[in-house]
This record gives sequence, structure tokens and C-alpha cells, in this order.
Amino acid sequence: MEVEILKVPQAHISSKDFIEAPKIIWIGDLDNDNIPDLILEESTHYAQIKRGLYLSSGLMEEKYPRTILIEGSFD
Repeated sequence: MEVEILKVPQAHISSKDFIEAPKIIWIGDLDNDNIPDLILEESTHYAQIKRGLYLSSGLMEEKYPRTILIEGSFD
């Protein structure tokens, strides 16, 4: 099975050790359907928080739907 989870126009490379790009925070099966559910850090800037919960129970043919989004910043 191949699905699109998140599309990002570009990642920011701050240094050779720090790439500002989406990251997987957690993978598991919250809705007990034997398909992974995800929590992703979606932000591409170090001072932003953008975390999304993706539940597989709403999975459409080739796209994981984001169920909840939490946003904030450190500014």
C-alpha cells in the first residue's frame, strides 16, 4: 500500500547537522484497524510548532487525512 501523507514545497537546511523538515513523532495503531496512525511534526521552520495527527480510519484511496492540527510558535 502506498499513500501520500504530507507534501512540503521544500525543506530548509540550516547546517550540515540540522534540517528543518517534517519529522515522524510517533507511529502506532490508535483506532485498532491494523493500519498505522501517525503524529507528525509538519513545520519547516525551527521557531514553529505544527503537529498533525493522522488516523488511518479516515484513509482515502491514496491520501492519509489529517484529523487534528496543533499550531504555535516560539516568537
